[in-house]
Amino acid sequence: MDGKQKVAGPREMQRGITSAEMGQIQKLLKEQRKSIIDSMKNNLPAYLNYKFSITASERQLNQIRLALIEFDQSPISESLCEATKRNPAHGFNVFYQEVNRIIGATLKLSPQF
Repeated sequence: MDGKQKVAGPREMQRGITSAEMGQIQKLLKEQRKSIIDSMKNNLPAYLNYKFSITASERQLNQIRLALIEFDQSPISESLCEATKRNPAHGFNVFYQEVNRIIGATLKLSPQF
């Protein structure tokens, strides 16, 4: 033998993130998402005018708020946590993209804003 032996032991986590880190990142992402959504719900008419150049009806505003609440209650994926660990702004960007997708789908707008 060449003097080097492999030591048998637990496998490294393939995803490169420990469960403790995962929990911390998920918690931070949930807080970040909630903050974005709360701000969005409070300023929804202004955001719709800015981003989509529309004035929504009260019914549309309520539908969008409900869709945003559902999004806020959805789980945070492990892949989002992993990507956020590599690039902390990733979660923020993903949340805004998803908010815009939700609004567009609710208003039945084309995907090109």
